Amino acid sequence: MSNIFGHGFYLFLSSPILSPEISGTSIYLFLFVPVVDPNFLRYVSGVRIDRKYVVASLLLIASSIPFGSVVFLLKIFSIVVTVSYIAYTVQVGTFRLYTYMSLNVAVAVVQCVGFLVFSREFLYPADIGGFLYGSYSLGVGETGIGALGYLLPYRFSGLSREPGFFSSLLIASFLLLLNDRSVKRRNVILAVHAIGIVLGFSKISIAFFSVFLLVFLFRNLVNRVPKPVAIGVAVALLMVGTSYLYRTMGVDYLDPSLSHRTIGYAILGELSAPDLLFGVGFRNIASRMGEIPLIAHSIWYENAPGAILAGSGLSSVIIDHGLLYFLMLMFLLHVLRVNTYEMLLFLLLTVNENPLTSSSFVLIGIYYMLSSRPDAPPPGWSRPSPPRSPAGSSAPEPA
Repeated sequence: MSNIFGHGFYLFLSSPILSPEISGTSIYLFLFVPVVDPNFLRYVSGVRIDRKYVVASLLLIASSIPFGSVVFLLKIFSIVVTVSYIAYTVQVGTFRLYTYMSLNVAVAVVQCVGFLVFSREFLYPADIGGFLYGSYSLGVGETGIGALGYLLPYRFSGLSREPGFFSSLLIASFLLLLNDRSVKRRNVILAVHAIGIVLGFSKISIAFFSVFLLVFLFRNLVNRVPKPVAIGVAVALLMVGTSYLYRTMGVDYLDPSLSHRTIGYAILGELSAPDLLFGVGFRNIASRMGEIPLIAHSIWYENAPGAILAGSGLSSVIIDHGLLYFLMLMFLLHVLRVNTYEMLLFLLLTVNENPLTSSSFVLIGIYYMLSSRPDAPPPGWSRPSPPRSPAGSSAPEPA
């Protein structure tokens, strides 16, 4: 039975298009698997959890309450539950991420061959979502002819919403795989990931691997840099660079996609001192348009003002919640003993997304960051006794 839940969880985690959307809100089905998996619930009730991780989780949730958004609190709760479930599947042997990432790559290959060879659209996300949910299907971007490529003429997205998210998901899985020496046929699976990254190659792929190759060579030196210093320097460089670019080249210099991913850092440099310290409120940045005219230049300002900062990485967290909340996150990373190197890779991975959200690649990235610590695996859990099972049934033992 535990295998069924594991397969279902990773199928939905790796394939966002299989989830519906209701009133503009994505209902990711993988979020429901942990709360209906009886083995996981028994495991959680009996596991010995290190006190500092309980404190860290409670502090994160409690410090999020003042922002007054039920949606945001649910996102924080879903992060805690989902990352814990990933750790659980690793321990009990039901971790299936690489299997379903390979399935996604196979779908992308079918999309590519169908388009380039037969001039047909096979297994496109919009078609699959429409077949499953009709008008409640998840919103998707362009695939194939509408998504111009960088390595190939066009880009493909597997079972993701669009090629950019597909690339991010593959990169997150790729990072986990690099650290996982227990996987059988690991080189084959790495090659499959590489094929997928080429098929969905996007701006995030260019940005990530350009920096990754440099940081990887100096990772031991990077780990000596205190986390607040590393993040402070990264944010300051992005803030100064984007502000200079917007002021000297004009707000229309960048294409809409790049603008969406950088505008948050330019806006960050325009905030008042109170907003910088305490934040403007979750998805409330449009209310500051009178003070910061740059906000009105976002491609989302007219139709979805709450999404103005959604693609601007860490700046969205600081603007929404303030430096004090950001410092709390830094404290939690210190408590959790996260390395500077993995933390920077996670922030690079989420440069095009709010790092406190329930997108699949963000959740996998958080698990990667936590599972790479010196005292891992898994994050926060001591080696437990096997979960209690009802009479006549068997439960998997921790690996």
